[in-house]
Amino acid sequence: MFKAHVHEILEMIHASDKAYSVAELQEAVISHFSEDTVFNSCSINDMSAAQAIEFLVQRGKFVPQQSGSPCCGGCGG
Repeated sequence: MFKAHVHEILEMIHASDKAYSVAELQEAVISHFSEDTVFNSCSINDMSAAQAIEFLVQRGKFVPQQSGSPCCGGCGG
């Protein structure tokens, strides 16, 4: 099992300069980190990729796009 911080998902998003749907991001996260990776935040530990993405959505850190839609510019900050 590997551990990563949820901020590493945000760094991956920013580095890719791509708009993701939730499903696309989950696939990219698993591909980038591995299916065995668990994610931690300052307040929650041992989240799956899906849980970490939901955590980011709930906190407004990640705004999912519809699959295939261009980025609206809101994912840069």
